[in-house]
Amino acid sequence: MENLYELFELPDFSSYEIVKSRFQELARKLHPDKLVNHKESNTKEASNQFIKIKEAWNTLSDPGCKLQYDYKLKQCQNESSYTVNEVLCLEDFTLNTDFADDENDQEEVYVNDCRCGGRYELIQSDLNEMKHIPVPLIIGCSNCSLCVEVTMQ
Repeated sequence: MENLYELFELPDFSSYEIVKSRFQELARKLHPDKLVNHKESNTKEASNQFIKIKEAWNTLSDPGCKLQYDYKLKQCQNESSYTVNEVLCLEDFTLNTDFADDENDQEEVYVNDCRCGGRYELIQSDLNEMKHIPVPLIIGCSNCSLCVEVTMQ
């Protein structure tokens, strides 16, 4: 999967405003109309680069597409970094409201025990993402390097 943020030379998951600003900067620099007086080889290369950033902008400028793209990028990064130990469904997790790290944090936490004694933790925002984008979530243990894939069913 191509990392669209790398085309903009930005950190992964940059905000809409940051991506927009960088797109505008690159578009002004690489737009074919701006390069009329340059050498043909530079113009062709810049034109190809402009097409790539325009296509990336089409994805990252739409809130729904950006959310979906960011989620898939996160999944790809997780999959390339970790080996999935087992597949769990959401029903395998139990609600543990006392497990929140911060007393002010009221977000619900769902947990499943790992064989090492650590825990796999899902927070409510993870569940919201899973509902909007039907892709399994990969989470790591709080203690060891084991990972599980979590599905809704």
